[in-house]
Amino acid sequence: MICTLELEGHRGNYALYDLLPTMDSLLEHLEATKANHTAANSTPHLINSTLLAWQKLDKHFAYICAVALHPSMKFAYFAINWAEHSVWIESARVKETLRWET
Repeated sequence: MICTLELEGHRGNYALYDLLPTMDSLLEHLEATKANHTAANSTPHLINSTLLAWQKLDKHFAYICAVALHPSMKFAYFAINWAEHSVWIESARVKETLRWET
């Protein structure tokens, strides 16, 4: 609910780059859920729902471009907020490079 309120238009910018920090927050929550609810201690429905939600967010990471091109954010955002996910950072950098080379 907090994320919904944040993105309803009360922030003032209404820009694509506002979405990525919210998506990061959601992914953090989903990662924690995945770690805490393994097949041994949870229902298959909860596990599948968590994985599907993660896939949905991952699919919409095209917003990376909006953050990478934002003058005050750029790739520094990823270095700070994705520090523990170096593979994500490199993947984002490669995708953005390919996007602009083609």
